[in-house]
Amino acid sequence: MSSRTALGDEPQNIDALIRADRAGQRFDAAVGCLPASAGFEHMQLMREAVASVRLEGFEVTLSGVVGQGLANEPTVPEGVSAARSLQAALAAARSDSAQEGLDGARLARLHCAMRGLTGELPSPDAALQSALGQLARDLAGTGGRPHLVRVAVMQGRILQLRPFGSAPGPLARLLALDAMRWMAVPGHRGLALSVPVLRRLEEYRYRLARISKGSGWDGWVGFCANCFAEAAASGEQTLRRFSALREEQRTAISAGLGHSASRGLTVLDRLYERPLTSVADVRSLTGTSYVAANLLVARLVDLGILEEATGFKRNRHFRNGACLALFEKEPAGVKVPERGLVPPQPSISVSVPSASARQALPRRADAGPPARRAPGGPLDDHLL
Repeated sequence: MSSRTALGDEPQNIDALIRADRAGQRFDAAVGCLPASAGFEHMQLMREAVASVRLEGFEVTLSGVVGQGLANEPTVPEGVSAARSLQAALAAARSDSAQEGLDGARLARLHCAMRGLTGELPSPDAALQSALGQLARDLAGTGGRPHLVRVAVMQGRILQLRPFGSAPGPLARLLALDAMRWMAVPGHRGLALSVPVLRRLEEYRYRLARISKGSGWDGWVGFCANCFAEAAASGEQTLRRFSALREEQRTAISAGLGHSASRGLTVLDRLYERPLTSVADVRSLTGTSYVAANLLVARLVDLGILEEATGFKRNRHFRNGACLALFEKEPAGVKVPERGLVPPQPSISVSVPSASARQALPRRADAGPPARRAPGGPLDDHLL
């Protein structure tokens, strides 16, 4: 029996953390080299919101979030509303540079923002405030622990605590991305962390079931590190395609619009921050007449940069379809889980024992769902 020095020191977790760090460093460098990276980060934020909402069982697409509710639609689907609210909450958390950490009042604000709630904020009860305070102290007191390990622990604990009695998944994922920001984890900019979770849905469910019972923390840390590495690598590939498409479309506008090219490029830059526009938007952006703006939009449609998104004769909206397609592509076989699938809620306990208090158990591979294990075998992960 030997003691462990830190959560995550399993060989497979060390390898996963190294891969994640390298992928994050590459992604961070790529984002930093991209002109107008804010547009890419905004699109990835939308992608994250859609994937996170899909994990909660909503059938929703990025095109649906961008295009629905434009005009003459009596209602907006619940999944679209949820994704838009979550996107707004993600943006608010990122822009709120003065706020960080696990304060109950801040969690209440983010919870309401991501659920589109208005009015008086819910008041965290004493048990939640105490648990959050203890978790914040525990995480702050483990400075030698890799940031990704700390983020994974925090996300898992939020999933256990289920603040405000809601489904914990979206808030836990939002807080994980937020924690990466204030911990300055390389690669956190423009990270769509929920996309690889969708690809690993069966393992995600399994890991949640384990930590909901107070065990399986090494496996959870490795899972989170692998998802981070995959999200960073996928984000880098998307960024390369995004950059190439942007230059291709800029070249087409410069060659095809003549003296209107400068206005066309202005519209294009805005489309990479918000992929939907209208003639009225173009008129306001370029400062031209309605007739000139309508002509500019028509020429952008002819160049294949814009496509009509509403099917109306009036109040038409147009989107940069090629740009949307970069962020909407999903691998075959991804399925949306059933609505309301959450792990059971355990009693509130977030104690993190010291390293000397944790004894190593006989180590076995923690690599998959229960079907791969002998029934009734001992737990292979130490308790956090």
